Amino acid sequence: MNGEETGSRRLGHVQALDGLRGIAVLLVVMSHLPNVAPGIFADQQWLRGIVHGGYLGVDIFFVLSGFLITSLLAEAFDGTDGRVRVWRNFYGRRALRLLPALVALMIVFTLVSVADGATLGSLWPSVRSVLLYYNNWHSVWDPEHFNSDLGHLWSLAIEEQFYIVWPVVLAAVLAFSRRLWVRLALVAVPIVWVFWYRSKVWDTGAGWVNVFVRTDTRIDTLLIGCVLALVFRYARPRRDVVTWAGAVGGVVLLVMVAKSTALQGWMYKGGFTLTAVAAGAVVLAIAEGVGPYPKVLSNGVLRLAGRVSYGLYLWHLPVFNYVFRNTPTWSAVPRTLVALGAS
Repeated sequence: MNGEETGSRRLGHVQALDGLRGIAVLLVVMSHLPNVAPGIFADQQWLRGIVHGGYLGVDIFFVLSGFLITSLLAEAFDGTDGRVRVWRNFYGRRALRLLPALVALMIVFTLVSVADGATLGSLWPSVRSVLLYYNNWHSVWDPEHFNSDLGHLWSLAIEEQFYIVWPVVLAAVLAFSRRLWVRLALVAVPIVWVFWYRSKVWDTGAGWVNVFVRTDTRIDTLLIGCVLALVFRYARPRRDVVTWAGAVGGVVLLVMVAKSTALQGWMYKGGFTLTAVAAGAVVLAIAEGVGPYPKVLSNGVLRLAGRVSYGLYLWHLPVFNYVFRNTPTWSAVPRTLVALGAS
């Protein structure tokens, strides 16, 4: 299969997607500000709402990852390279991009923790789960030995598990049929299943953390990004429809961030799916170059935040917690400024 036969499109680098990634990481960082300054924004209701809803920045990351990785892989599979070469190049580049920074974090985290009195034996289960990308399952299986300073890395574990499996699955989907609707249906089936399954798991009383971090209850968000990447590459959706969908999606995202929390049961019965679809509509509008997003999200500050998002995401929570533990007499403002600067 090649681009000429399918009428496929190449995504290329889109600056506004960097800006959206910047918003996502800033939302997550804001959601963890109470770790370094409890009660922050207590008098500003709208800011308090963003702090409570900032966890949805992870969902934006998931949709973006699904969209970008699928776009990259579909382009490679449609080219002349064999599938084995595509897989080898993909896995090699992911490892070179992600592992060095993660290993550096684990080394610094271990040294600082030992200096503060922790033992290597107590740290190793959490460090191992991070380096082997099963941190999310470690928090479910063995919460007593789970280090909360690394709790935010559950999302990286899900993404890496996705990176390992998805290239093989996507190759099979593309080879199975040239018809776009068949390809979309093959990816949509697990989305529908996870939507149903997450609700059932929630009803068992498993607890919000358990349902929130599991791969089998969260992978649909990544797959929604994958579906939209296939739509972008192989279809020509009407620009007016994409424009309106993107506008509605943006409003929905704003409302979800301002009004939702991860403790609310309705999030597990459709809220996360709604958020992912809304984020996907925004991503597709950006990719199509319609609506206000391409201009607004190409802002230099947001793009810079997007470019450093991986490092900022890795370091911010352990830094926040360390600053909080070691500045007991400081007020919230200097403590927060130091924590943000160190991150």
